[in-house]
Amino acid sequence: MTTKFSFKFTLKISPSLNNNLPPEVAKAFADGFTLMASWRKYRGLTQEDIAKRVGIPTPTYGNHERKMNKPPEKTLQKIASALHIDISQLAE
Repeated sequence: MTTKFSFKFTLKISPSLNNNLPPEVAKAFADGFTLMASWRKYRGLTQEDIAKRVGIPTPTYGNHERKMNKPPEKTLQKIASALHIDISQLAE
């Protein structure tokens, strides 16, 4: 006997986010990436690229991207600037 299941998923984005996310960013976020990683991938950049632009070590940036630690507000602003987005677009 075979049973079929159907699931419907809805992407929920924080109200503080700009609702005009590019579809690629929204999809990456829905697929489980953080917004920081989603935007970086959308821009075609590596973690090393962003780390160099921000002036922090690549492993530190990677930890921020994976939410292993929270970057200081100043660093978060630099990351947003390196991604050419408003800081509010990194809020999850």
